Amino acid sequence: MDIAIAISIAGVFAFAVVWSPTSAATGPSGLVTQTPVRVLNTRSGPMPAAGSELIVNTGRPGASAVVANVTSISPTTPGQFVTAWPSGMRPDTSILNSDVGEVVANSIVVPVAPDGTFRLYTYASAHLLVDISGYFDGGSALPPGGLTSAITGYVQVPILTRTRALGTVSNGTSDTLRLVRVEVTCQGGEIATDQVFLGAFQTLGFEVDCIGLHASGAAIRAIVDL
Repeated sequence: MDIAIAISIAGVFAFAVVWSPTSAATGPSGLVTQTPVRVLNTRSGPMPAAGSELIVNTGRPGASAVVANVTSISPTTPGQFVTAWPSGMRPDTSILNSDVGEVVANSIVVPVAPDGTFRLYTYASAHLLVDISGYFDGGSALPPGGLTSAITGYVQVPILTRTRALGTVSNGTSDTLRLVRVEVTCQGGEIATDQVFLGAFQTLGFEVDCIGLHASGAAIRAIVDL
């Protein structure tokens, strides 16, 4: 069955590609491998500007995460880094770093939004490639599953004009270590996320940043990714 994938880059261009999966196998932890497919190649259009956010549609709605190879090609300024995240506020992390004119690739596992999309941020103006070689079966909303989560407080961050929501997520089962994604729906509607590894009967804290100085009424959903 052919699958259409739409790729949109805010303020730049949009296009679609179609592919027919030719090989897939289910492995441990819900990983489904497939023949690698390129879902993003900005070289077919103008180079994304510095500071661009790209929305990449993997064609896997309902998956919890995808296995991706991301390549940064020939950044025009030094200090290039790329960030990948599912949705909401961009985290202060990088999945690869490079310098002017370099071509650098890195393989990652990145959580995706419920519609199968994830976001890329490029610090410098550079072309980007994304190849998908597998995905993880979708997690389940919790509870059930013995996991619970709660917001325990808020911290205002005036300099960043953000509200930091603090909370805990608990594993009430004897299951082995699991990766749990915590999604907090902020008052403004954006979704902020954090990830924690939980062992048997373990409780850990999390924190996420919501845009603006108010986040009261945030709703939490904990999802088992792996």
